[in-house]
Amino acid sequence: RAKQICREGVTQLSVLPPFYFFPAQEHLVAYFSEIAAAVDRPIFLYDNPTLTKCNILPHTVAEIRCRVPTIVGIKESNQDCYNLQTLIDLTRGDEEFSILTGSEFLIVVGLQMGCSGFVGGLHNLCPHLAVALYDAFCAGDLDTAKRWQRDLIEAWQIFRYGNIWGAFDEGLRYLGLAERATGAPYISKLTLEEATKVHNILDRYVKPHLHRERRRQPMGS
Repeated sequence: RAKQICREGVTQLSVLPPFYFFPAQEHLVAYFSEIAAAVDRPIFLYDNPTLTKCNILPHTVAEIRCRVPTIVGIKESNQDCYNLQTLIDLTRGDEEFSILTGSEFLIVVGLQMGCSGFVGGLHNLCPHLAVALYDAFCAGDLDTAKRWQRDLIEAWQIFRYGNIWGAFDEGLRYLGLAERATGAPYISKLTLEEATKVHNILDRYVKPHLHRERRRQPMGS
């Protein structure tokens, strides 16, 4: 499957651990190593234990990185800060390996701890919030970065209505970004009340600013 995807022209791969059967950590080392050996693309690991029910432990990540230099980073959606700090400590000094936090709630904290950056599904709807937060942090303006963080958390509240895929689908359509999300069969159509609440959040935090070239101020300022 990885070979097939690479033939489509992708420049990097993001790879989840196997699921259904629970792998031991040595199985994960073998699994990711085998995928890396099969393709000629850089690979990002993707640790999302809430959904996969499988943790890629920090020492496992460090071992995989040591064995396989084409594994160049990890998206870490585990919200355990101790786990994240351990991972950062074990890979400290490796300038070619990137750690990205995947939680909209821990972006500023993750950057302060030493993450290279961040990436989240919500950012498909509001890239301006993510970019502005990162720019503020890199400029040393921590207060502004924290305010952008609060705006992102407020925008994330759309996922309280219906389910995550239903709200994401509604948001893409409402903002004119796509006709629908490609999340079938998980997309649940929102009720009129739920859709209205999603629209209200997007109207406040996303829609007026999505296509502006100039940065707005955070809503909390």
